[in-house]
Amino acid sequence: MKCAIRWSNLVLFVLAVLIAGCSQSGSVSQPTTNSQSGSKYLGTWVNTADSKDNLRITSQGEQFVVASGPDQIRATYKNGWLVFSGEVSAMIAYDEATDQILAPAHLVDGALHGTPSGFFTQAKYRREK
Repeated sequence: MKCAIRWSNLVLFVLAVLIAGCSQSGSVSQPTTNSQSGSKYLGTWVNTADSKDNLRITSQGEQFVVASGPDQIRATYKNGWLVFSGEVSAMIAYDEATDQILAPAHLVDGALHGTPSGFFTQAKYRREK
């Protein structure tokens, strides 16, 4: 269990560094307090490197549901990002310039099935049209 916590903390740290670096270059949207801004995450997203990996993001009240196939996890909108916490923690960032999201690859599969291998690989997802 301690090992899992250490790995999730490491992953969270790496994601924070990546997102902070992107926000300094102006490509990731700046944090905002308007909860309606989370609507930019809604829709179906396809991994730009693996078209079999896709995410559907919907909202249920103040929470967001990120689904891949029959699997789903819940997230909250905080400071401009979708944030997941639990056994594994992660964040999704939105890039306004390209209308893409940056997330751990195979996010839902890894979070639900205890295989966090995707958490070490960042993936870009484009909005499905």
